[in-house]
Parts: sequence; structure tokens; C-alpha cells
Amino acid sequence: MISAETTTLLLTFLRIATFVFLLPPFTGRGLPKTVKIGLSFALVMGMTTGHSLSTPVPDVQRLIWLGIRESFVGGLLATCLGLFLYPAKIAGEYLNQELGLSFATNIAALEPQSQGILSQILECFAVLLFMALNVDHYLYRFLQLSLERRPVGGPIWQ
Repeated sequence: MISAETTTLLLTFLRIATFVFLLPPFTGRGLPKTVKIGLSFALVMGMTTGHSLSTPVPDVQRLIWLGIRESFVGGLLATCLGLFLYPAKIAGEYLNQELGLSFATNIAALEPQSQGILSQILECFAVLLFMALNVDHYLYRFLQLSLERRPVGGPIWQ
């Protein structure tokens, strides 16, 4: 039988790993998967201290359902936070089109498809601004608050 602590770690890992894999600065081929998994594991170890599953340990079907739900919550959080970086990409593509640079595309380091030059430059500036303003600390706090307000295995709507 699986203990409550192991179930909590597993469900938290699913939420945070989905978050890390889908967050725009980390998507694509720019960062190896082992680094993403290691970052997710480190975040889980730091964020689950003192937390435990409040409900009894579920059976296998319920555990699979909770895993899918936690993955969905992590993806939703990443998509919501990714909306802050998409305007730079859209503005760059618009400028590429208007300046006649749409034929000159670079292979993007973070995305599987090629990007325009100005789009890539503006997206890099947005990520640098994201890090320079220490928004990444708020990102970690946002993850911690999501675990406190909507604990793993608990009800989504209260």
C-alpha cells in the first residue's frame, strides 16, 4: 500500500513537472528534459515539507484520476503565466511582417518551429526582463500558493 506522504509527493510532482514543462521559457529543445525533471524534483522537495494528503490514500483508479487532474492544474497555471510572454512574440512577428523580414527566420532555441528575427529578439528581452525584475520569485510563490489554496488530492472548488 502507498503511504500518504508518497502519494502527496507523486501528485505534487505531477503538478509541478507539468508546470515546468509547459512554461514558455522552458518549452522546446533549449533545455534538456533531465534538467526539467531535476528542477521539478527540487521544487517538489522544497514545497512539500510539512504538507501531507488530508484524505485517505486513494485506490488506483482514484489515484490515476487525481494524477490527471494535477497535471491539468499544472498546465493551466503554466498557460496563465505564459500569457505574459506571448505579447513579445506576437509583436515581433508583426514587426517582421511589416518590415519585410518575414522571409528571414532563425531556428529558435526554445521552440520547435522557426521564428522571425525580431520575434526572437523581443522574446529574449521579455525573458531577460522577467528575470531582471525577479518575477521568477513570484512564480515560485505562485506555485506555493497554489499548493496551499488547492492542496493535492483535495477538492478543486471550495
